[in-house]
Amino acid sequence: MRKARWLLPVCTLVAIGAIAPSYVRAYRVGGYSDAPSFLVRDLILVSKVAYDIRLPYTDIVIVSHAEPRRGDVVTFRPPGEDVTVFKRVIGCPGDTVVVQGGRLEIGGVPLRYTRVEAAGYEPGAARNHLGELIEMEMGNGPPHLITHTPDTLSAVPSAAARVAEDHYYLVGDNRDHSLDSRTYGAVHRASITGRVVRTVRSTR
Repeated sequence: MRKARWLLPVCTLVAIGAIAPSYVRAYRVGGYSDAPSFLVRDLILVSKVAYDIRLPYTDIVIVSHAEPRRGDVVTFRPPGEDVTVFKRVIGCPGDTVVVQGGRLEIGGVPLRYTRVEAAGYEPGAARNHLGELIEMEMGNGPPHLITHTPDTLSAVPSAAARVAEDHYYLVGDNRDHSLDSRTYGAVHRASITGRVVRTVRSTR
């Protein structure tokens, strides 16, 4: 009887410890494609149940209860790759997206931009491959930071992309240095595996 008292709590804790990583994951940022919002060595917390409930440690969806929204930063597997990356949702099904000079037009309407003082990012500018400009992007979900350099390859306008049903257009906030939907197209909803819900800025 005494053994049964501690066996149940221990088994419960073990079960929670085994299942929890299927629903919440922490990642250390190793690249710079989403700077300055997410800098190298930042810690991000990802909710694996933000949109879907999956059978633990599988890709089997038990129930889908939400859809990604503009401005969400989502984790996903790029087409043809078996790695998990994260980018920002800038286009939802039915949207028409144009990227020009690091800036966006959604449905023919340019987003709004305000320049941000870059001095606070100078210590890590080289490591994070920041562009000449850091701007606050507004009008497509919550305001967020982007970076780009005028008169570079990223300034060449992309062709207007119509986002198909069940697809999302995903782009990094570092518009000069991000491999994203501008290259491989919109990403199918089934490839999206979670949403970034918290960031802890690195002090190193």
